[in-house]
Amino acid sequence: MSNLFYTLPQAELASRLCEKSFADRVFFANSGAEANEAAIKLARRYFQKKGEKNRFRIITMLQSFHGRTMATLTATGQDKVKEGFYPLLEGFSYVPFNDLKALEDQLDDTVCAVMLEPVQGEGGIVPADAGYLKAVRELCTKKGILLIFDEIQCGMGRCGKLFAHQLYDIFPDIMTLAKALGNGLPIGAMLATREAASGFDVGSHATTFGGTPLATAAALEVLHIMAPRLSWMRSAKRADTSKKNWRN
Repeated sequence: MSNLFYTLPQAELASRLCEKSFADRVFFANSGAEANEAAIKLARRYFQKKGEKNRFRIITMLQSFHGRTMATLTATGQDKVKEGFYPLLEGFSYVPFNDLKALEDQLDDTVCAVMLEPVQGEGGIVPADAGYLKAVRELCTKKGILLIFDEIQCGMGRCGKLFAHQLYDIFPDIMTLAKALGNGLPIGAMLATREAASGFDVGSHATTFGGTPLATAAALEVLHIMAPRLSWMRSAKRADTSKKNWRN
């Protein structure tokens, strides 16, 4: 069923995701790549609606992975997924992960967003440094740049909280989910603040099969099972590990 129509599971899932996160709005898709495509489009359109048409560049991280569509493989900071698909799309730049100076040097008035995974999942498990993520958030806020967290691999409880960025006590403007959200059924989601979501109007972006009653009902059950257990994990006393870094 097209998302032009109201369905109860989709509405309930959107409400639950907003309740559990920073977000005010949710757009459902079929996969992580589609969720990231939506995030890329939203970031660009947010500024173009404001008349800032030269603000289109997106900074991503080396060794990142964001998908297999043309936009998301261009956003990916690995050459191996790009081989054979040149020329790539314009408007993407890459910096080393956890290198604040390299990122800061790229942030000029052509940048609309910084897009990163709080924990990279390609080529090993590589967490962001706590100080780094906080500084990235502060930089984006100071310069009026949108911050996008791709939590398709690291979200949904895989790092001990429902969303990995919650470990760092900061919030993005846009976040993408998929994979574990549907527990095997195809679903993706782009979550955004009300301000960031204002970049889309009715008809700006759409999907034929995104957020079907079957996929959203499954994701609701995933949240129903997962969220209470993660809440318990946050509140439980674990004296034996309290002094250890969560990454260990």
